[in-house]
Amino acid sequence: MCRKLDAVSVAVTAALTLLLLSPAVALGSPFTPGSRLTSPTVSPTVATVQVARDTRRALLQERIEQALSRRKASFDATAARLEDRIADLETLAQEIESAGGDVSDARAILEEAPKALERARELETQAAAQFRDVPDSENKKAAFVEARQTARQAVAELSRCRTALRQTAVELSSIVRDLYAGADDE
Repeated sequence: MCRKLDAVSVAVTAALTLLLLSPAVALGSPFTPGSRLTSPTVSPTVATVQVARDTRRALLQERIEQALSRRKASFDATAARLEDRIADLETLAQEIESAGGDVSDARAILEEAPKALERARELETQAAAQFRDVPDSENKKAAFVEARQTARQAVAELSRCRTALRQTAVELSSIVRDLYAGADDE
């Protein structure tokens, strides 16, 4: 029984060896154990590698431009809403002041909103330029991280603007309540 297993294992080993060597023989490549199976027609040329690199760079640039386009539309819409809100609160502060309310604290808070919005616009422009430079940078990951950090700072400035507007609205409503309370007492 043991001799039959040895004969079978020798036959299987021989068959596997022939199967492994036959593709090398069929391709006509010089195969020696330890050598690489390469052919001059298969290896990429420098021009091919450069074309592939340029194609990847162009695709990355296109994806970045599409993302920046969507981001710009969203940012511009948010900035327009915040500008409208600033104008509404300024008008409301004037009306409350003309009714006899002291809106100096509310105006001080409100003055921070346009500054934060302007700073957000500057940071957003800077982030967009940084994102556009990513495909041409040596370290794309580091360039992307830096651009993303700048973009996050722009969003944080928008949040500061919203917070200032919210605080102004709370302050103005408090002043209006005090005006109504004073009018009811009389």
